[in-house]
Amino acid sequence: MNDLHRFDLLDQLNYRKHDTKKVFYYHILKSVCDCIISSSDNNQHVFFYNKSCIDNYHFEVLRYSNSEEFQKFLSILIKKMNSILPTLFYICSDRCFDEMVKDVGSGEWQDVYLTISAELTIKRNRKFTFERSKKFVDKFELTYLDREYFNKLKIGALLYK
Repeated sequence: MNDLHRFDLLDQLNYRKHDTKKVFYYHILKSVCDCIISSSDNNQHVFFYNKSCIDNYHFEVLRYSNSEEFQKFLSILIKKMNSILPTLFYICSDRCFDEMVKDVGSGEWQDVYLTISAELTIKRNRKFTFERSKKFVDKFELTYLDREYFNKLKIGALLYK
C-alpha cells in the first residue's frame, strides 16, 4: 500500500495501468518466490486461491477499489504466475482454504487433494524453463527477479521432482 501511495496510484486505483500492475506484481511475486526459496519443506508448494474468499481477509486495498475488480485482477495474476513459475497455484471455486482444512479426510477434501496431485503431476512432467518468467520480468521491469534469484527458485523447485 505504501508503494501505491508513494506513486500516487491509490486515488484512482486502476488495475489495468502498467504502473499499478508493476507495484502489485513486485510485491506478490517477490513474496511467493521468497516463500519458495526460504522453505525447508520437502514437498512441492501449492498456493490455494478462491476469489470468493477475498473479503474474508480484509485487504487494505479494498478500501480503494471494489472487491470484484480486485478479484478479477488477482485471478489474472494467478493464471500468469501458474505459467511463469514452477509451482502450482490451485484455483478453487467452492470453498475457502480454512474451511477445507477443517474437513481434512472428507470426500470433498479427497477430491481436492486428487485434483491438486494430478495438476502437480502435469506441471512436473512439463519441461520448465524460466523464459516466460524472464519476459514477464522485463516487461514489468521487476529487476529484483534477476538470474541469481531465478536460479535459487529453480533449485528449490527441482528438489521436489
